[in-house]
Amino acid sequence: MTSPTADAGAAATAVGGPGVAEGEKAAPADAGAADKGVPAAAGPEAREGEPPAADDALAPAAPVPAGTPAVDATPGAGDSGPAPAAPAATASGGAAAAQNVYRLYNPYSGEHLYTADLAEARGLVGMGWAWEGVGWVSPTSSGDPVLRLYNPYNGEHLYTLSEREASRLASLGWRREGTAWSSGGPKGVLREFNPYATVGTHNYTLSASEDGHLASLGWRREGVAWSSLDRAPLPVRPFWAAGPSGRWWVQRDGSYAAGRVIEPGEDGAPGVRAYATAGNGHVVRGAEVVGGRTVVADASTGALPASVGWWESSAPTGSVRRYMISMGPGGVPYARTGRFEDGGSAYYGVPGRGYVAVGRERVGNVFVLTDAKGRLNESTGYIWFRAADDSSTCLYRMGNYGPNGLVGARADGFFTEGGNRFYANPSSGRLNRSGVFYADGAWWRAVDWGGCFSCGSWQDMAAKAQGYQSATSYLILVDCWSNRVAVYQWDNGWFAVQEWSCTTGANNCTVKGEFSTNLKGYSFGRGFTCYYYTQFYGDYLFHSVLYYQNSNRVMDGRLGINASHGCVRLAIENAKWIYDVIPRGTKVVTY
Repeated sequence: MTSPTADAGAAATAVGGPGVAEGEKAAPADAGAADKGVPAAAGPEAREGEPPAADDALAPAAPVPAGTPAVDATPGAGDSGPAPAAPAATASGGAAAAQNVYRLYNPYSGEHLYTADLAEARGLVGMGWAWEGVGWVSPTSSGDPVLRLYNPYNGEHLYTLSEREASRLASLGWRREGTAWSSGGPKGVLREFNPYATVGTHNYTLSASEDGHLASLGWRREGVAWSSLDRAPLPVRPFWAAGPSGRWWVQRDGSYAAGRVIEPGEDGAPGVRAYATAGNGHVVRGAEVVGGRTVVADASTGALPASVGWWESSAPTGSVRRYMISMGPGGVPYARTGRFEDGGSAYYGVPGRGYVAVGRERVGNVFVLTDAKGRLNESTGYIWFRAADDSSTCLYRMGNYGPNGLVGARADGFFTEGGNRFYANPSSGRLNRSGVFYADGAWWRAVDWGGCFSCGSWQDMAAKAQGYQSATSYLILVDCWSNRVAVYQWDNGWFAVQEWSCTTGANNCTVKGEFSTNLKGYSFGRGFTCYYYTQFYGDYLFHSVLYYQNSNRVMDGRLGINASHGCVRLAIENAKWIYDVIPRGTKVVTY
């Protein structure tokens, strides 16, 4: 059965490893399963121009006890037993002492982690965890301790009010990590269990909607795990949470900005103008499609283009590209994509990437062709053109072959026009114009004007020929089993120039191997005559069929059988062709 999952931004996702079952928990897995996912950080993440993590919470958060790492993949570490509750932090305005509990998601293991330590939360983001804001607010001056435990074999955490459950897990190899926060208040934190997962088996949420969604996916509801305060999150100093999984602007209420432009001088002074997506709030970096438009930004910081019009930058991709920037709804700049015109020239912006195509760019079943400035070549017909990324002028078949009639070079392989066969290379759009190539299960030769011809009707022999070299521009293959001779010529590969039926040695007596042509002569024989012989090994020759001595009357003209004394018999005109054309030293392969 497939493990039920929920969206990463709203619910826990199940991924393999030994987990915690409901009731009496399962024993930990083998040590070899350790270190899955991204480990937690022991300290705060360094931020751009921000104060130390200790200053981040305007109402201080209570940390996990010192020396107790959130995720410790090193056996034997962090096992100091229960630690005393952290000192209470009092919210402003005379409210009860309280602290935020932050929620993070590991996209590699599917686990959610919850912590009251903002420095730990920020460190986790720096290691690849995704920020999901404040899960709930817990009291600090009263309430029962919520215990935190860690499975060193798969990196999972579990949180519980039950000392009995904690002791049972500890006996199975889980490590106690002390008090995570306190339980107290009118709002119940719900706990769900995924019976199909082995990591990320438990989820904790205030949301009845999330609880119900997970239940619909096969998770088991385990009721209220502990209680929390009914109040808004404590304010925190806004900051950038950044790591391998993304970059988020965390606002004063602990949530991330989403579905809006972040202004450089807004509360907390982000310092850059960026766009936070509506989904999980990650800032666009590089290029991303948002609302059907391609938004481009600095791949590191997420800084958006400063103005509309042409923008030339290496920020989104690492290499200098050109973009045509327009302004979209909500003040979100985007790169124009598809065909567009500017200043009397046509351009093509690559969907999903935003940059203007330069050189050859694949679009559907065609290549658009441009010069170094990205200006499209929209000529049609057989066009000679040197694209910006071509080393020479090449031949293309241009036309309205692309999506919505876009002019581009065909790149769909073989096509026929005017009774001739052509090959539009799918990897480049160029028409093959020279050499031997393999396509559609056969060997072909292209010629200078673009036409393509088969390398021979015997494709098995043509394929075999490609594995040999010859001292001359010719190669001869002899198939002694099916009595065939094929002569090949070199053009960056071997193509057949002659294919003949032959007669080889009775009882398979023709010598097998690799040889070279040598002596030639007009005729030989006693009681019969063979004409136009070419030696390839000792007494083994190519020659004509048998004629009555010194005549032009055929004595034995059979071909396609094994009947000779070892030589290769051919029709007289074919023996003469080898005699006249094939130079000494040509490779002969018999098999």
